[in-house]
Amino acid sequence: MSFNVKTTGYATLAGATGLFAVGYFVPPSFWQNAIVGIASTLLGLGLAVLVVNSFLMSHDKKAAAKPLLQMIAPTVRELHNELFLDLGYDKFGKDKFHSMMDLYKKHKGDPECFAPEDRTALYQSLEENRSELNRTYSLLAEQFREMTLMLGWSFDAQITQVAMSARLTFSQFQVLKWDSSKQDQLDAVEAFFDADVMSNQLFSVLATYLGLSKTDYLSDNPNEP
Repeated sequence: MSFNVKTTGYATLAGATGLFAVGYFVPPSFWQNAIVGIASTLLGLGLAVLVVNSFLMSHDKKAAAKPLLQMIAPTVRELHNELFLDLGYDKFGKDKFHSMMDLYKKHKGDPECFAPEDRTALYQSLEENRSELNRTYSLLAEQFREMTLMLGWSFDAQITQVAMSARLTFSQFQVLKWDSSKQDQLDAVEAFFDADVMSNQLFSVLATYLGLSKTDYLSDNPNEP
């Protein structure tokens, strides 16, 4: 449907352009006025058809976005609830882990903000759970890639940018050396926090775009603040 409408619009504009060219070479007369009049009508019709096509494409993409939101919801929920909150609560307790989350945000995502002993403790937990984290990151990376391919790069610039940034963060976690060096600890902790932030941010932006509530899909953790 969209392809046919788009083709019709461009064909109409091409016809209008051709008639304008013919009218230019026709001596001033009734026929020139008639040709220019027809060309003007076709030009307006062609532009209107392309506007309709743009609307249809936008409507189609928006309709496709809702099942994509439903597709990624379980994975985002698993990451946030089980592999982020629960992991942090188990290691530090709820209050301290929330203070670490606030500290990370306050320092604009700089893992140097954490005390060395806390950073090392978190790094050890991440290493113990890296198989499950890598599995979830890989799944989300594939789902985000599929989402951007299906919706197209022009669907929403913010959604595309966050999806690409999240995928980069997932890949950074997956290439860690796990050699306990300070740099590896910093990279691991940064990727861990950023992966959760970006996944939730992408979900929130997409849900808002669709006029849906994020909590309808994600909030089922009794420990969620």
